[in-house]
Amino acid sequence: MIIMVFIFKTLEEFRTFGKDYEVPRPSTCPDPACGRCDCFWKQTAYSRDVLDNDEVVVRLRIQRFKCRYCDLVVSCLFSFLVPYRRYSAQVVAGTAETYVTAPVGVPLKSYRNIAENKGCGRMSVFRWTEILAKKASGLQCQLQKEFMLRARQKIKPIFQGAFGLIV
Repeated sequence: MIIMVFIFKTLEEFRTFGKDYEVPRPSTCPDPACGRCDCFWKQTAYSRDVLDNDEVVVRLRIQRFKCRYCDLVVSCLFSFLVPYRRYSAQVVAGTAETYVTAPVGVPLKSYRNIAENKGCGRMSVFRWTEILAKKASGLQCQLQKEFMLRARQKIKPIFQGAFGLIV
């Protein structure tokens, strides 16, 4: 299971401030059958290489924790990463946005052209675009929910996400 850690917004911010950041233990077990508090022990960590727009490879340490009651192992992944993907969320969103937002009068850019400009594989661009298209309605609902929650808290909603929305 993956738990997102919302400390750093971008890989660049992590490179600047977070090299020695220690991920805190999750407070409660996300397994509905368990749900206990203060039950996680530090488990092994693994390294992950991440590619960003400027093709810089950054090796990150992803910390894992294990629940001592139900043996659930969770990985604490930083929010600028996409689970099971080598590229950062900024690259994935940027390539999909480039493909989707081509001007109406101009022929669509091909996956191959975008991949050459971004320095990734043509099939990667296809998969990222396909995944985001399939999840678009769910993402829209989640966005609306987040905005409504922020409005209730009387906090100015600021969001810069996959398609550059700023509210």
